[in-house]
Amino acid sequence: MFISPYIQVVEVMSVLSNQAESHLRLNEFNDAANRATEALMFDAHHEKSRIRRAKAELALYKKKNCIIVLAQACHDLEFLLDTPDVSDNAIESAEALLDEANGFMKREKEKMAEESPIADFDFMILVGNSNMNFPFLIGIVVSAVIFSVVDSSVTTVIVCLAEGEAEFDANHSKLYDEIHKGLRKVYPYQTRRCAL
Repeated sequence: MFISPYIQVVEVMSVLSNQAESHLRLNEFNDAANRATEALMFDAHHEKSRIRRAKAELALYKKKNCIIVLAQACHDLEFLLDTPDVSDNAIESAEALLDEANGFMKREKEKMAEESPIADFDFMILVGNSNMNFPFLIGIVVSAVIFSVVDSSVTTVIVCLAEGEAEFDANHSKLYDEIHKGLRKVYPYQTRRCAL
């Protein structure tokens, strides 16, 4: 098995990240997000790629009014800010973008609260990826419906549940297990859950 020297991996990451920036400048936001994701597959802590993917996700949210990519943008920016030894420039950019993203997220939560005032909303993220492609899954717990959206190379699944039962966690785990079984029949990637 051939393993590339680290310097070559760094060069590949730089090329992919620079391609993401080029796509951003051309307003090709799906392509920008995909190139940044490919760079992050080599190093999840690559600052420029993480910020460029978040920029692409925010742009996609503004263009399509899709809360899924907004949730992923928040996750990316919080991940970067929680990473040790991040440069001052990256922190400044991430904080500015996260302020913007949190403003959008607050509006989305208020909108959902107006539509269903008795619900106690719990936003969560469900992430998965494959070796060859770079799709990700995001699940947001909001109400009692399951939606599935396929957009380019990104597959998005919104998992919606209503809170309020005593066995809330057990019910979540059982339903997520059922959803995972169904997804694995169609999509060849593993999934994991983490709080947003």
